[in-house]
Amino acid sequence: MGEEIKIVFLGRLSWCLFFSEKKFVIIKLLINKYKYMEVNKKKIFKLDIMFFVVLLAVGFYFFWKSAPEATAPANEDNLDIKVSSSSDLPEGVVVTDLGDGNKLVINDTDKYTVKVSDVYYVEQTKDKNLAVTSYSDQSQINTDFFDYRVIFISHDNSLEDLENYVKDKCSSNLDCNSYNIEEVFFNDMKWYKVTYNGDYVGAGWPEFFSENKGQTYSLLFQFADSNFINNILTNFKFVN
Repeated sequence: MGEEIKIVFLGRLSWCLFFSEKKFVIIKLLINKYKYMEVNKKKIFKLDIMFFVVLLAVGFYFFWKSAPEATAPANEDNLDIKVSSSSDLPEGVVVTDLGDGNKLVINDTDKYTVKVSDVYYVEQTKDKNLAVTSYSDQSQINTDFFDYRVIFISHDNSLEDLENYVKDKCSSNLDCNSYNIEEVFFNDMKWYKVTYNGDYVGAGWPEFFSENKGQTYSLLFQFADSNFINNILTNFKFVN
């Protein structure tokens, strides 16, 4: 009987030691896992800090590149009037900065001038005509179709033939239903306002025709409101 008790006692003791050792192994594994997680947390935290610093540096760089250059206010007593001539302008056209928030566009070839706001962009169209747009961002001018624009065009036909010219132009467009010709005045200068009616882009855009020394010129306005139109025509004049 004593031997049986001894065997049972030793058996239970061995099981206790086994489970104790197993618990120790499990606890050790949990401790190692916790330490591993703590190390990873530190690494992740460091990576987050590095990513944030890099992101901040990149953002500052692009902000610095896109920020406009600081310019000192002009001194009216020492104001220099700048004249620019560019290959982006039609031949014979120069732009003069008047220093009062406006610039003067001079077309020496077609003998006319027009004063416009200095934030307007002056360019040459694909047809080598002069154009002025209210959009001041040169890089976006060809992608934004909803800014006011005027194109200055010279014509071979005379004003006496204007009716036939307009009629033929409307007839050649299947979407043109009719046209209107109206006589108007700006600064005592007579213009013929032409509009085409129909369901197409460009219908309703006014084109103003005038004549100087037997040469016919027109100003075609695109997406323009009455203020822009009046401002351009009021500040337009022929020069001898």
